[in-house]
Amino acid sequence: MIKEEGLVTLPLKSRGEGNIRHMGIVWKRGQINTAFRRRYFVLDKGVLRYYRDQRSFSNNTKWLGGLSCENMTVDEDLGRFQDRFLFTVTDGRGRKLHCACETLEQRQTWCLYIRNVAA
Repeated sequence: MIKEEGLVTLPLKSRGEGNIRHMGIVWKRGQINTAFRRRYFVLDKGVLRYYRDQRSFSNNTKWLGGLSCENMTVDEDLGRFQDRFLFTVTDGRGRKLHCACETLEQRQTWCLYIRNVAA
């Protein structure tokens, strides 16, 4: 397991085992209120889910939203906004999550894990 501030990486398992692939803090832009909000993302069981915070995830609180990883694409070359590194995740139905990470390395790691699960 690798730990960084706001980021936990577990060993990548083969697809379909239902194990958590990756989890940590990602900033997500809302659809109605377009401000970026800090959310706790979990990549698990072929779904990218997000919770209000890590406590909500730990307490098994209902997640706020998510996307199926089936046919998911990631666009990570979107530059920066307010010192955060942007990327967009799009599911097979065209639904998008506009996201940002605090470091370039975090963004690259998230994009790598999402692509591996979506492949």
